[in-house]
Amino acid sequence: MSILRFDQALFNIDKKFRDRIITSYKEIKSRYAKALYRSEFYTTGLSAGKFCECILRLLLHNLTGAFTPFGTHIKYFNDELS
Repeated sequence: MSILRFDQALFNIDKKFRDRIITSYKEIKSRYAKALYRSEFYTTGLSAGKFCECILRLLLHNLTGAFTPFGTHIKYFNDELS
């Protein structure tokens, strides 16, 4: 999916979340492409984790009206997912 189409698909999402989601998505794609040549997929997993954190914050914001601010560690991450 192109970044432009991805951005268009997310246009209803608050900009602070949309920008972070798109940035982490681009990072995953970039690291994955590099990993194909170097067999270093660990960094792709780290980027995927950042993407998941952005989505969790968005969901918490939409469901509860509150979320852990960006740049702050999410305490009890696994508990938040259940």
